[in-house]
Amino acid sequence: MATAGTGRLKTRKMKTAAGMYAFAREHKVAGWPLLWKPMAWIAKKHFHNIEASLADEETVVVAFLSKMRGLTEEGAAKGRAKWYAFALGDSGTLYYARWRPFHLDSLRMSLDQVNTINPDTGLIKGKLEIQTMQGTQDITMEWFAPQVRRVYDFLNNEKHTYDKLRHQVDLDD
Repeated sequence: MATAGTGRLKTRKMKTAAGMYAFAREHKVAGWPLLWKPMAWIAKKHFHNIEASLADEETVVVAFLSKMRGLTEEGAAKGRAKWYAFALGDSGTLYYARWRPFHLDSLRMSLDQVNTINPDTGLIKGKLEIQTMQGTQDITMEWFAPQVRRVYDFLNNEKHTYDKLRHQVDLDD
């Protein structure tokens, strides 16, 4: 799936919400397959928030849907998990967004800030923790274990590729 020498996925670069959702469905990281048809309209709305947040020349390399809980100030999970759209831009920025009527809710973090990406999967369910340098922006995604493993592979490969490219640029300067 990765192109030779780059470590990047061999896919088209995505700029639209429909393209991001198509990528997520194609790679089976768009939620439960039986719910793809009923969830398609809201998933595209989530991805539309990310589309509106992208820089002019930026494209998306990886896109997926996952459930995520809100966090309290102490870092503990609260409430029930809600669907979010996630997208990793080619500039090394991870976007995550949730559609609500009359709101543009889109957050982002740079891969420079990410310390670790930790998967924790069981037989059926799993979660993926993304811990940042600040420690206050921890993201915990929850969903079915095979999808968590796929998302982990995508993000881990892209982080390693991004770190290598950034390290080469630092050495060249």
